[in-house]
Amino acid sequence: MQFETIRKVLNIHELTAVAINEGVIDELVYRRWFNSTLINDREAMKDFMVEVRKTHNAPAAFCEFDKLAKRWRDDPNWNDSPGWFARKRQAAIKLFHA
Repeated sequence: MQFETIRKVLNIHELTAVAINEGVIDELVYRRWFNSTLINDREAMKDFMVEVRKTHNAPAAFCEFDKLAKRWRDDPNWNDSPGWFARKRQAAIKLFHA
């Protein structure tokens, strides 16, 4: 039961990371709402992710979430991002290339 709960949380984070990377979700808006939770969840579940990758021979499992959480963790100036227009332009470019 605990395995399934952790896996569900990781799948939600993975889907969210993919949506952010594709420009479907505005990263700054989501980050302002969920920054510490996403980073803390990654830290709490990193060993679980490593074990799932080994056990199921799935080296890419949860990799989008992992990359996003690490990037957020390592970016202390995240709130100094471009303004609204620049963010919308970046999102449009990502959507165009999707």
